[in-house]
Amino acid sequence: EEGGEEEGEGPTLAEQEIENMRLEFNQGRLAERGVSEMVLNNITAAKGVGSDMVDKTLCLGISILEGGNLDIQTMMLDNLKEKRDPGFFISVSGLLASASVLNLDAFERNTKAEGLGVGPDGPAGEKNMHDADFTTSLLRFLQLTGEGHNNDWQNYLRNQPGNPTIVNLVICIVDYLLRLQESIMDFYWYYSRKELIDPAGQANFFTAIGVASQVFNTITEIIQGPCVGNQQALSLSRLWDAVGGFLFLFAHLQEKLSKNASQVDLLKDILNLQADMVVMLLSMLEGNVLNGTIGKQMVDTLVESTSNVEVS
Repeated sequence: EEGGEEEGEGPTLAEQEIENMRLEFNQGRLAERGVSEMVLNNITAAKGVGSDMVDKTLCLGISILEGGNLDIQTMMLDNLKEKRDPGFFISVSGLLASASVLNLDAFERNTKAEGLGVGPDGPAGEKNMHDADFTTSLLRFLQLTGEGHNNDWQNYLRNQPGNPTIVNLVICIVDYLLRLQESIMDFYWYYSRKELIDPAGQANFFTAIGVASQVFNTITEIIQGPCVGNQQALSLSRLWDAVGGFLFLFAHLQEKLSKNASQVDLLKDILNLQADMVVMLLSMLEGNVLNGTIGKQMVDTLVESTSNVEVS
């Protein structure tokens, strides 16, 4: 029994520190061998088209940036500024634009096909949000570029002075968030007429919620510090439309899911996603003056969603 208790204990502070030092050392060794530049080059070469190569490249990029390695962040940023080539940003923008969201039509076709015993083969059988892991990795990579309130990287994601083409990746992320929110809303309306959300439907909600959580975490990271330029860009974007839509979803899904024990895991995920969004909204207010523009926009969004806010 004592052994079992010891196994449950986490690493000590000293052990964590040693592990962090080992991580930084290995990240540094890889960077010295040109890995950070290779990651940027591979993403640029993808020209906005996802592949296994880009997926593995993103995982490698995440590994060398994990923990908010400032040296690697600086190395990557200096490389991009020196080249003044918008290719990297154009490619990331293309990857975000082509990232899939839930597709209710495909889901209904597959459900009918399976009901007829045909099986979900062919184009119609492609799994909803089949690229969810890839999209999550892309967003996690972008999050880590600014990890630790790296203001230079945060601003560079929005604006690349001196480049022949400026790509605002902050707004590209919002555009994806809005598409994702609208697709989750389609699934909500589909199931609003049914007493329960069946396992197939729950699986789709779980996938979409997982990616949405990463979107909120990424947005939070690129505005914390605060990064005033990104806060202002987001305040003028359609972020508020997405927030209003999610408030509706949180309110109505909580009410629906709380009625049956078979849906409790999905309810937990919805509550966790709501917490992620609240953290993002608080980050939008970081460093703001009293009665500032962003605060007023947030209040307006909440007022428009009063009935939903009261329920959730």
